[in-house]
Amino acid sequence: SGGGAEKNKPVQLESGIILAVNEGSTIASTDDGESWSKYSRGAKQGTILIYPNNRLQMLYRVGGGGGPIGVLWSENNGKSWSGGSCNLINNNSGVDGTTLRNGTQVLAYNHSLRPGVGNKGRGILNIATSKDGKVWDAAVLVNYLNKDHYQYSYPGIIQSRNGLIHLVYTWHRRSIGHAVINPAAFKPQPIQDGKWPTSGPVSVEAWKVENPGWDTISIDFSSY
Repeated sequence: SGGGAEKNKPVQLESGIILAVNEGSTIASTDDGESWSKYSRGAKQGTILIYPNNRLQMLYRVGGGGGPIGVLWSENNGKSWSGGSCNLINNNSGVDGTTLRNGTQVLAYNHSLRPGVGNKGRGILNIATSKDGKVWDAAVLVNYLNKDHYQYSYPGIIQSRNGLIHLVYTWHRRSIGHAVINPAAFKPQPIQDGKWPTSGPVSVEAWKVENPGWDTISIDFSSY
């Protein structure tokens, strides 16, 4: 049968099973992607993270004006899922995560609600890290621009063979942004009460200092 990932990349488990999320369902392949079958419920544009002892976590986009990022857990390789929670917010926009080889979980997303920052709360692009998938820390502020129409959205994130993190995303719906990040440079800060840190190395103010001219961008949107 046909299949494939709806937005985010598939993951391959130690058992060899490949899992992906497609149209709200978890789909699975046991023949290296040649054929797919519906495995269980999933969620909108979910991303799957891998934990020890066959535990899986799915983080996903929530609808409406946003709220807490959606969370599901599986104890049986994705055959069934149950609800959970974490301390991150979502603005009804895509998220994507990956499990680093050292076990750290990494998620790229917009830490904002609607209307929030920029267009639909997508004027800020963030990376958070976690060990347990429940409590996440602020690790990187990738981009920020609080202006109408401007947005950084629909991220995709992987770890390459040399250990670096590669992040791609929609750049104002005009191009594709690409960031390369060394996870050894992470300086995680707590996310308290659902708020991104307002001071320290991953704050918006620190980002502005490191990126002079950040507010002078000009794009012609008349063709939209």
